[in-house]
Amino acid sequence: MMKELKKQFYLRWNDLALILLLQTGLFLFGEIVIAVMVHGMNDRESIFPFGTLLALLVPFILMLFLGMYSLPVCFNMAIGMGTTRRRMLPAFIGISLLQYFLGAGMVYLCCLLEKWIFRIAYAGIENELDMQTVFQWKYIVPACIALAAWNTWMGAVYMKYEKKAFLFFWVLWMTIFIGGFRINRMLEKQYDHPFLRIYVKVAEWFREFPESAVLPAIVLISAVLIAVSYRILCRQQVQSHSGNR
Repeated sequence: MMKELKKQFYLRWNDLALILLLQTGLFLFGEIVIAVMVHGMNDRESIFPFGTLLALLVPFILMLFLGMYSLPVCFNMAIGMGTTRRRMLPAFIGISLLQYFLGAGMVYLCCLLEKWIFRIAYAGIENELDMQTVFQWKYIVPACIALAAWNTWMGAVYMKYEKKAFLFFWVLWMTIFIGGFRINRMLEKQYDHPFLRIYVKVAEWFREFPESAVLPAIVLISAVLIAVSYRILCRQQVQSHSGNR
């Protein structure tokens, strides 16, 4: 297994480096934006941890779709070189978890650094959001497991259905993004619409679930996605430039 983990790491170290560099750049950009707003625009009522938020959200969105491309590459190379599917998939998930834990650790360091910057450079200005409360193991572990399972499932589905899967995920993403934006605007304007009433009821229903039930449910759903992915990959042929074999 260690040999397979090393193979996967060598295949994907550039993804890890990309995420860490992206987080660093986004954090620095966020700090520049805050400095411009406070010192350039003289907005001193409150500040927002923009650097940490950027370092978290943008790479997270990128990692949501990374598995669609990384799994097919790793699968074709590993299986083509004689690795069994039973060994390849755990190694892929293991490196995915390593990548996500390191990414979460990087964001946590950004959070601590930003809080220190706020205390030194913006003393007396209210911080609107303390993101350090998010960085607890009970949240990080299920989130990383869920992200690894989601990426594995996306990659497996993409390998099986190719362009149809890409179109499905693209439509799903645009529906969530655009639909969520429009729903928020309608809620802000207090529109009275049957769909909005249903949305509010469902949201309230989900909020009532305790963490002790939600977090294990996330892990369970992740296990199901991994099992489905394994079933798909068991029947998947290696793809090469000259065709399938």
